[in-house]
Amino acid sequence: MVEIDGFNIAYEKIGHGMDIVLIIPEALGTVRSQFRQQFDTDHDGCLDFDCFTFVSVDLPGWGQSRQQQQQQQQERPYGPKILDDDAVRCDKLMNKLGYNEYSIYGFGIGGQIAILMSQKFGPRIKSMILHGTATYSNEKFLQNYRKLRDTECWNDSVMLSQYKLVYNNDIDLIAYLWNKYIDLAVNKFGEYYPDGLLMTNAIASNNDRHSKIYHCPSLILYGDQDDFIDMEQITYLANNLPNNRLIIFKKCGHHLHQEDPIKFKNIVEKFLLENFWNDKNCLY
Repeated sequence: MVEIDGFNIAYEKIGHGMDIVLIIPEALGTVRSQFRQQFDTDHDGCLDFDCFTFVSVDLPGWGQSRQQQQQQQQERPYGPKILDDDAVRCDKLMNKLGYNEYSIYGFGIGGQIAILMSQKFGPRIKSMILHGTATYSNEKFLQNYRKLRDTECWNDSVMLSQYKLVYNNDIDLIAYLWNKYIDLAVNKFGEYYPDGLLMTNAIASNNDRHSKIYHCPSLILYGDQDDFIDMEQITYLANNLPNNRLIIFKKCGHHLHQEDPIKFKNIVEKFLLENFWNDKNCLY
C-alpha cells in the first residue's frame, strides 16, 4: 500500500523478470480475482514470472484500495477527471516503484486508463494491451451498460464469483459499487469524453493532456461472444488506434483470459516480448 495524492493505493508485485507490466483490472476487480489462472503457478496458463515483473493496482475505492486508515472505507472519487486522475495515479505508482519504462495491460476500464496513460506519458509506455475496452459512448454502449446494471439479473457467474471473493461475499456492497460505476458510464462518460478517448481534438481541448498521441505498439483482445462490449467498439478502436493488432478469440466472452487461458498466455507473452508483430489482425 502506498499513498498517492491523498489516496491509499493497494498494489501487488508478482514475478522478477526484466520486462515490467502494469496490470489495471476491470471495474471493481483485482488481479487475484480476475486473473487467478494467470498467477497460479500450478496452472498451465500461468504467466512467465522469470521474463516479466507484473505490478497490479487496485484503483481508488475498489479492492484493497477501498480500505483507508483506521478501517474507514475509501470511496471512489467520481468526477469529470476520474479516468485522467486514475492515469496519473497509476504512473505515479510506477514512479514510486522505480520503473521509468513499462508496458500496460488494461482490462475494460483499465484499457481506457491505459489509453490515457499512453497519451500523457508517451515514451515511458513501451506497449499496451487493451482487453474488452470501449472508447466512446453511443446508444449500443448505453444499452449494454444499462442491461448489466442490476446485479440480481446477472447470468455471468464468473463476474459475481470474482466480486464475492474481493468483497467478502457482501452482495449489497457489490451492487452499490457496481451501480455507481455503471451510472457514471451511462450518464457521464459521453459528457466527459464527447469525442471519445482517441480523438486528438478532445485531447487538445484538455489542458493537462497532450495534443499529440504517442503511438506505442498496442494489442487489442476481444471475445466474439462478449455481451458487455460490442464489436463496433472494437472495430473502431482497431481502425483508429495506430500501430495496433487485433486478435479475436472465437467462442469467448468478456473474460476470454479465463475461458482460453493457454492461448491467452501465448499471445500476451509473445506480444510483450516482441512488442509488435507484422501481421494486422488474427482470429483465434
